[in-house]
Amino acid sequence: MTRQTILAGIAGVLLGMFSVLATGAPVTGAETAVGHAGMVYTVAFSPNGKTIATAGEDRTVKLWNAANGRLRRTLRGHVGSVSSIAFSRDGQRIVSGSDDRTIKLWRVGNGRELRTFGGHTNEVKAVAISPNGRLLASAGGWSDNTIKLWDAATGRALRTLTGHAKTVNTIAFSPNGKMLVSGSNDRSIKLWDVATGSVLLTLNGHVGAVMAVTFSPDGKTILSGGSDNTVRLWDIADARELRTLRGHTSWVESVAFSPDGRMIASAGRDKIIRLWNTVFGTESQTLNGHVWTVTSLAFSPDGRRLLSGSGDNTAILWETATGRALFVIGRSNARPLKAP
Repeated sequence: MTRQTILAGIAGVLLGMFSVLATGAPVTGAETAVGHAGMVYTVAFSPNGKTIATAGEDRTVKLWNAANGRLRRTLRGHVGSVSSIAFSRDGQRIVSGSDDRTIKLWRVGNGRELRTFGGHTNEVKAVAISPNGRLLASAGGWSDNTIKLWDAATGRALRTLTGHAKTVNTIAFSPNGKMLVSGSNDRSIKLWDVATGSVLLTLNGHVGAVMAVTFSPDGKTILSGGSDNTVRLWDIADARELRTLRGHTSWVESVAFSPDGRMIASAGRDKIIRLWNTVFGTESQTLNGHVWTVTSLAFSPDGRRLLSGSGDNTAILWETATGRALFVIGRSNARPLKAP
């Protein structure tokens, strides 16, 4: 089976029986696919590293065993594609945002829907949960262009943050929960005071849409990726760009810091995951295996593994030290994959 055949059938066929891994060798099997029936838009690791979450075009959130890739539970309730997910710090809840304009909060242990939040006038592009678990944040797309803060316990809308001129693609809470960072199609990054809703600073430098943002583990640096094919590091205290990382040949859709802050991961429409040394800004490794846009990245809590989600309907778990693909998420009876 050729790569062209896979691409031709990607819209309607689960890639549960064929995956091209970092070695470049096809891995085939007779397993019945139980993964997503569409593109995987977002992935997350639970804080204890034992559970992987994926979600996407098929309107579901799926929870998997991080040790072997086996499906634990499917969360159903959204009536539109699920664009973003995030675990609470205690790992007991997971929040999801959808094209159906709603945010849902779920209990991880039993898969029960705890609450639905509604208020955006268009699709929800991104969600985040504060470190103390008390606040949810959501970002609206297209004509909405707002960020909303919610009381996680009551579902009450606390504040609407306005300032971006176009779709807000991405948001993240700071490690101490006092700030929120956002990136937009208006090419800007904004840092917000969570308590007041005021803009603390605006960072300009990307020459295209800002598709992904996150904080460094120490909260001193912002990492961003954009449609200008670049990854950028920003110093918060001095409100300046520290470094531009170049290497991607198309849009950067996702960025992530390793838990110790020493490594950066980035990926996007060129299908390649790139690992970088944070201090020197040098590329240390590339991970090849997805056959469509890489939409989302998440490090395991110990930094030894990296999870990637893709428009090829799969997620792959990688070993960061070696770049080896451990297994593909999205097929039944997933198992570790041995390099030839």
